[in-house]
Amino acid sequence: MKKVTRLILSLCLVGFVFLVAGCSNNTHSKKSTSHNQVLSGVYRTPSTDDDGNEQPDYWYFKKDGTLMYCTPETGNDDNGYYGGAMRGTWKSLGNNRFQIKMHSIYDNDYFVLKGKLVGNKFKTFASAKNAKYSWTADTSTKIDMTYEDFMSMFNKAKKSQEQKVQENGYDKPDNDSSTNSTSTNESSQSSSSSSSNMSFEERTQLPENDPNYLPKSHDNFEGYTDGPNGLVKTN
Repeated sequence: MKKVTRLILSLCLVGFVFLVAGCSNNTHSKKSTSHNQVLSGVYRTPSTDDDGNEQPDYWYFKKDGTLMYCTPETGNDDNGYYGGAMRGTWKSLGNNRFQIKMHSIYDNDYFVLKGKLVGNKFKTFASAKNAKYSWTADTSTKIDMTYEDFMSMFNKAKKSQEQKVQENGYDKPDNDSSTNSTSTNESSQSSSSSSSNMSFEERTQLPENDPNYLPKSHDNFEGYTDGPNGLVKTN
């Protein structure tokens, strides 16, 4: 009887050891999946203007969940292409995937994107086919650049974008289904502002019950998603 009791106690002890080891492995597994869920630093996207001249794009991710994006202008005052600048937010979705929301500072463009961090590269996926402003998939590589150097480039790109808007107007949407609206929709829209002719900053000044209103704070940008006619509330 004593031998049987000792055998049972021994089996229970072995089972307890395996249980503790299993819990320890699970803990380590959870820690590894939550690692590298932060975007930070400067990433460069190779690109060219319509004449084939190099015109890369630059991301600057901050650990607080905000981001800046810019495209330096090319050429000179007489011949070249304007630059552009955007601000936005990023949010971790787990497994090194992220959601990006950003808008032009002086222009109308805005984007709601998904991206993935793979080593020192950040890959963004193409926007939805019916998105008002289209975004093509691209891959950026992390580079060494100081905050001061990036901000100098960002501010120049911002001024270039402002000049572009003043001289040539706002970018036209890639997809705009407003022309397909029924007469009923057209009459209802006539009493409200048209988002296609308004900048992001102008839309933040509208009454909250206006269908084209957008929140000014990046924190309040949550709850909106990209649609064929602009940002729309998800709740």
